[in-house]
Amino acid sequence: MPTKDTINFINVIRNNAFKAGTYYGVDYDFKAISTYVESLSEISKQSIFSDKFWNKYPKYVCWRSHDISNIKAHGRGLSLFVKHISYNRRKYPKTYKSILLNSKGVILNNAIDSFSGKDILKLAKRGVSSSDPRVRKSCARILPISMITGLINDSDYSIRKIVATRISPAARPELFINSESYAVKINAIIASSLDRDIIFSMLQESAKNTNKWYVSKEIVALLDKLDDNDLLFAVDMCGKNAVITDYFKDRLS
Repeated sequence: MPTKDTINFINVIRNNAFKAGTYYGVDYDFKAISTYVESLSEISKQSIFSDKFWNKYPKYVCWRSHDISNIKAHGRGLSLFVKHISYNRRKYPKTYKSILLNSKGVILNNAIDSFSGKDILKLAKRGVSSSDPRVRKSCARILPISMITGLINDSDYSIRKIVATRISPAARPELFINSESYAVKINAIIASSLDRDIIFSMLQESAKNTNKWYVSKEIVALLDKLDDNDLLFAVDMCGKNAVITDYFKDRLS
């Protein structure tokens, strides 16, 4: 549930929304909304912008189904509100500062898109650990590489893909050896220099999941790093998968 301050904020947005002949079918009086927020106490601003309610708030809704009375129908309004505050930060300095320091979810994501200069990095540094994947995705695109290594195994596939694109597994394979993305992990294995003990340890772990089609490729990539003598010790630990069996026949025949 949103906080009382958040509910009041959304009610002000709804009361200042009006039907318009635009593509989106609705527009907002941002001067009235911004003036209201600027007049609030710092505690109330923080209560609004730091509300976890924004972590799952829709960024947009289909204009055909846009219902001004719906509490979750104002994602576009929030986006335009944050842009208005950014462009007029000298007029609304307290609101700007509160968004910069406290925002979460869709408001934080909008701020990353709308703010400028060093303030974008300040927002992104906070957002990289956000529970909202939309925020983490924005952070993965703009933060320095040294700050996004923690997103390599992010639960969101699109975020993992962005990180793997920015930090090549071939260039830094040690960072991706345990990647949740099978293709990234295999490329990291191929590019890495792994010790014999580590290879056998990874083979034992991978062999537990040979029922998954991509694991056989992972195992083959690991086996490729063993010499023929060590390969003999791996025969009985990799399962009976057809791809793996054929690999052993080719290597040991």
